[in-house]
Amino acid sequence: MMRFIRPLMLALAALGTVLATPALAWGSLGHRTVAAIAWVNVSPHTRVQLAALLKQARVLNTPECAVRTLADASTWADCVRKDGDRFRFASRWHFQDEDICRPYDPQEDCANGNCVTAQIDRDRKLLGQPTRSTYDRVMALMFLVHFVGDIHQPLHSADHARDKGGNDLLVSGGRYDGYNMHELWDNEVAKEAINSAPGPMVRGYSDADKARFGAGEPTDWGRESWDLARRLVYPAALGGDPCRSGVPRYASFDADAIARAAPVARTRLVQAGLRLARVLDEALGA
Repeated sequence: MMRFIRPLMLALAALGTVLATPALAWGSLGHRTVAAIAWVNVSPHTRVQLAALLKQARVLNTPECAVRTLADASTWADCVRKDGDRFRFASRWHFQDEDICRPYDPQEDCANGNCVTAQIDRDRKLLGQPTRSTYDRVMALMFLVHFVGDIHQPLHSADHARDKGGNDLLVSGGRYDGYNMHELWDNEVAKEAINSAPGPMVRGYSDADKARFGAGEPTDWGRESWDLARRLVYPAALGGDPCRSGVPRYASFDADAIARAAPVARTRLVQAGLRLARVLDEALGA
């Protein structure tokens, strides 16, 4: 396992030390992996512009959530949640919980643009406007890097029985007793996906891989996550069709379930990284 994870950790170290503070989506390692993939796969022109913006991160005045690298930027939006009221306005922007037992509607749960798909669109437009203030563009970059990661976590785009994207669905019994489904996917599934990768995830990808994994727009990515939650995440946790089993009280999830979920999460992390690279190239005129 270590021979597979070592190249990843070296790449992450080159982008900045992994934060010890917990994050709320994909976990710190997952978000930083997405950013690391993007950093390696953007154009040299984009990388220069990103480096210039990152040097101005102090304009945000969030010293407790210092940003020096794109990997740091990927966890900033979760880190500043500790700042109380100052960033409370962004709390709804990390997700877009669509009911898995109803048809997917990209406008649902997005009143006044308060959802992850709308904010990705907003941030990439802001980032691509050089006449905007440094403050606006740097904050847009912070949110954009994080939200592209968020939307690829299936439980940031799905909901069942009003369980807040799996946050209210507790796991009962076994090693993960007391966890909720959302935090299992944020952390344990993401870590297993990365640690069990058959090769380095952080690397330069071919044009064919970029075309295969990097396509689509935010509403497409949200629909993919919703569909994965509907077809795979909830059925695995509840032992069958979640839309026919009533309101569940508890989920069942063990190490074998984590292992089965890992390849799905690994694909989502790679997709997020390559899609982020494309969005950054488009916004910064590569």
